[in-house]
Amino acid sequence: MIIGKHTLECKPIESLDFKTLLGGRKANILYSDPPWGDGNLKYWTTINEKQTGKKFSPLDYNTLLGIFRDLIKNNVDGYCFIECSFKDLDLLEERFKGILFNVKKFAVEYQGGTNGILFGGTSPNYAFNIDLTGMSGFKMVDLCIKECPGEIVIDPCCGFGWTARAAVKNGRTFVGNEFNSERIQRTMTELLK
Repeated sequence: MIIGKHTLECKPIESLDFKTLLGGRKANILYSDPPWGDGNLKYWTTINEKQTGKKFSPLDYNTLLGIFRDLIKNNVDGYCFIECSFKDLDLLEERFKGILFNVKKFAVEYQGGTNGILFGGTSPNYAFNIDLTGMSGFKMVDLCIKECPGEIVIDPCCGFGWTARAAVKNGRTFVGNEFNSERIQRTMTELLK
């Protein structure tokens, strides 16, 4: 669906055609907080079924990381921020080796504990001095989008719409996806503001 200059889909991530979703353009900023690990993927699939009645088979974590790798490699020209469990920072760095450069890893604090965020650019020329240590929540998402150059922001697991909200706040074009139709309503609300 098109909302002004923004594009939103409601599909399982494995069925997305990112090139079509982006209208043939490349995203300049990827910010996403996808489910981390097989347990989290199963949990969100169960929540989706309870909320929407739609049943999907959960992806395995390696498949999800492969989807993100392909998305970054083929459809992003700029900066990537991927939230993950703190223990998975090294795994993500290894999986995205050769497609993300000038990688930095940060610990971010949430009420439930310490999470991580992996940051890098899709070219060795894309270096950016941004310190996310101790940050979290919308304030962190907003800073990342505000401080990075580029027009198009993508989030393939946009949940309740923090990335969309930050994109709109900073005058960017948002392209997103969320497979849970109940959660995507909040993202739509952010885009309609």
